[in-house]
Amino acid sequence: MVTLTDDDLAGLRPGDVELIAALVTCRTQRDAARQAGISEATLYRRAKCPAFQHALREARREYLRQTIGALAGRPRDWREPPTRPGNGAGP
Repeated sequence: MVTLTDDDLAGLRPGDVELIAALVTCRTQRDAARQAGISEATLYRRAKCPAFQHALREARREYLRQTIGALAGRPRDWREPPTRPGNGAGP
């Protein structure tokens, strides 16, 4: 689950969080619009809003971070980048 901060959510309209979640997880923008229950035209209109763009960018970063963590076998809330054995960092 992607979590955004209050700063990330500032300036968003009702329904934007659901649309952002759909954009992060759906294969196409058409599928995301359908999942969010809006038209593609509305999606494109919302995508022009700077606050929406910021929140979407942060949600994608968080989703990617969680995905990489899962692939690396780390818990969902890991924050530290992995260290290489023998480089003197970490246990």
